[in-house]
Amino acid sequence: MEMQIGNQPHPGITLLHKLQGHEERIQGISWSPDGKKIASASHDKTIRIWDWETGKCTAILKGHSDKVLCIAWSPDGSIIASGSADNTIRTWDGQVFKPLLLLEGHTKSILSLVWLNNPIRIVSGSFDTTARIWDMQGAKTIKVLKKHTDIVNRISVSPDNQFIASCSDDTTIMLYDGKNGNHIKTLAGHKSYINCITWSSCGKWLASASTDKTIIILNRETWKPQHILEGHTADVFSISFSPDSSLLVSRSFDNTVRLWNTITWQEKAHFSEKVEGWFLPTPIFHPHFPNPPLLATFGEIDGEENMTILIWELDVEKITGKAFQKEKRFYRNAKIALVGDSGVGKTGLGLVLSGQKWEPTESTHGRHVWSLGKNEETISGKHTIEERELLLWDLAGQPGYRLIHRLHLHDVAVALVLFDARSETDPFAGVEYWAKAIDQATGEAAYNTVKILVAARSDRGGISVSKERLSGIMDRLGFV
Repeated sequence: MEMQIGNQPHPGITLLHKLQGHEERIQGISWSPDGKKIASASHDKTIRIWDWETGKCTAILKGHSDKVLCIAWSPDGSIIASGSADNTIRTWDGQVFKPLLLLEGHTKSILSLVWLNNPIRIVSGSFDTTARIWDMQGAKTIKVLKKHTDIVNRISVSPDNQFIASCSDDTTIMLYDGKNGNHIKTLAGHKSYINCITWSSCGKWLASASTDKTIIILNRETWKPQHILEGHTADVFSISFSPDSSLLVSRSFDNTVRLWNTITWQEKAHFSEKVEGWFLPTPIFHPHFPNPPLLATFGEIDGEENMTILIWELDVEKITGKAFQKEKRFYRNAKIALVGDSGVGKTGLGLVLSGQKWEPTESTHGRHVWSLGKNEETISGKHTIEERELLLWDLAGQPGYRLIHRLHLHDVAVALVLFDARSETDPFAGVEYWAKAIDQATGEAAYNTVKILVAARSDRGGISVSKERLSGIMDRLGFV
């Protein structure tokens, strides 16, 4: 059986196995570290252990009194942990599948479980708005993480165990120290609920998926967005990286599963898979991907809604190869902002920078936007063309416009902050305000805005301040 992409079968994606047996929908799965078995969590209150090659269920684990919502196999394969709508976490022997511990402390459903790379600690996320770090030897909570103000949807731990990340309906990602659980940073960027986060195995990227239909790729070095992936037409509910970090898989309420290349961050394939329910299970790659190149998903088969695990074989070369690449065109611009108090000469400078003839101008109301030029670049071989443009924004400096213009500063690459060099009373009027406004607006951007201090009208009497004073204000406010 071949999966359909549009109306045409894609030769790179083939269905190998269907695992069926649960009596209600499956909420999550976990591959065993050796890749030989799959554990599945279901609303039927059971956990099933599967031999994925034969399609046979080899064990059924019972103990939870309500829906089992998440499952996680420990890195060494010795323990399986499960979280439930009965507000508890249970652990099971990963070899003989006997019950081990019962962990109690959350007051609402457990939505996510992940192991620290250590068989004695686990991190959980809950509907009760908290995350918890558990000591598996003592069967107790080590620390309660309380920074979120809404449901904690997913937990993810960096491959080096240095960071714990959690995402929430409060639209934030919280970053904690993997050793002691101390809060390090709050990350923002999505406009709506963040449904899922996942680390790449290389440790470079933290990806998040949201109800705003986008996926944001955060750079670990800066904790700022490096890429925004768009293509889904409804809430993106789950994402995961392949173990070799070459692919990202995403799943959405638009009933599609999409595969993204992590070199170009372009979508390489998508297929339809009908799903139901408010919490979509995450597609998961085989732990030894790409050998074998397998992906496990969930879907409606033979009328059974989300009760079937589907094992797909991916021909990575065919999916990402040149034979299936078509030329794509993208547009990108870099924004340069001219800011400063009214009357310092921004519009005159803007005219000259944009290649126009200087002329006296009235004070600007609103803004002017000029193009400083365009060019085209070929990226990713010969199949992708990117048109790039420099845009110069001249923002009015009257106090009444300040609040409005702050909304246009978040994506500024270069800010030219002008001051009136001929002023004998307050030459730096407005400089500190605009420098701080830029820093605040670009605090979560994918780059650090370059701020340049410009002495305007210096041909009308020279600069009235000393070099020492200029150096001091540049150092204090971060001008280059």
